[in-house]
Amino acid sequence: MKFIYFDCIAGASGDMILAAFLDGHVPFNHLKAELQKLNLAGYTLELNDTLKHHISAKKFNVICNDTSTHRHLNTITDLINKSSLSAYVKENSIAVFNLLGEQESKVHNIPLEKVHFHEVGAIDSIIDIVGAFICLDYIKADAIYTSTLPVSYGTFKAAHGTLPVPAPATLAILKDFPLRSVQIEGELVTPTGAAILKHITQGQLPGEQTIKNEKIGYGAGSKDFKELPNFIRIWQGTLETAVRNETLLQLETNIDDMNPEIYPFVLEQLFKQGVNDAWLTNVIMKNGRPGNQLAVLLNPDILDQVKSIIFKETTTIGFRYSFVQREILSREFSHIESPWGEVQVKAVDLNGQRRVLPEYKECERIAREYKISILEVYDTIKSLLIKE
Repeated sequence: MKFIYFDCIAGASGDMILAAFLDGHVPFNHLKAELQKLNLAGYTLELNDTLKHHISAKKFNVICNDTSTHRHLNTITDLINKSSLSAYVKENSIAVFNLLGEQESKVHNIPLEKVHFHEVGAIDSIIDIVGAFICLDYIKADAIYTSTLPVSYGTFKAAHGTLPVPAPATLAILKDFPLRSVQIEGELVTPTGAAILKHITQGQLPGEQTIKNEKIGYGAGSKDFKELPNFIRIWQGTLETAVRNETLLQLETNIDDMNPEIYPFVLEQLFKQGVNDAWLTNVIMKNGRPGNQLAVLLNPDILDQVKSIIFKETTTIGFRYSFVQREILSREFSHIESPWGEVQVKAVDLNGQRRVLPEYKECERIAREYKISILEVYDTIKSLLIKE
């Protein structure tokens, strides 16, 4: 399984991410050629060698002729949609801009359509975000992982005035994202860097797997810190697909006094928190009363968060949990061509036998986008897999 790992030594920003991609992962000429598909002028791109704590890295710069233009979300969306970029690049770039816009709207208490994308709407940020997905589309990794992100302190000047570090939008985007505290003054994670990583990550690099690391790229930031080298590293390699053992917690609670309409919301909140699975079972409780058993499978690290959801969102006054062992086959993700463009599928290998299946979320997306039956989508993709 091909993977990419973002090793966020000193945080993340759009230019750092692109610089790391261009350090041996993606040809600079490919990025420039793809960016020409955007109706965007008035800039030049630079890629230079630099040193951070005596470690060589690439520094990516966007030189803009006009730095005064501010754009609304719909302007940026139209710019991307009208380009001849791939569907993958368009869809994911727009999703990141939507994420940024939603958080800016909440932070500054203004309607989304009124948000002026100052730094975000500038040419360099459009290039950073669209460029990141051009690079990801070029590599076509099956899985994308990230390390924790560093939380620093201080203030910095932005279009909205003096802001705290992390920026309010950055902190909002990184809700539920694994963070680590560092005693460094200055901004380490920008809203753009946070939004890209939040959108693409599938979590931290899984443990107890054989990793074959094939390429490493170093992308430098503009600042220098005495505490650590200011760069991000992108690893590219393969993970061995094999049976993996995990120790998880299984939490259970029986509920007989709650409106059943509430359960879908509870399950949604649990999955957003990152539980491995959650399900309901009809049970007959004491005094012959019908009820539901809510069961949750989770990593012990998020037990406190899951407890908080259950006590806040359900009527239970207690639950039980125990450690369980599970054995799973690692999943491998790849892409195939379909009548609706490139789609992601998943596969597992065991004893030399390989099973490849459509990915439900992809089928759901296509069915909604093209207003067709999800069964038709599922069956079509299955028939394409059989032909392969």
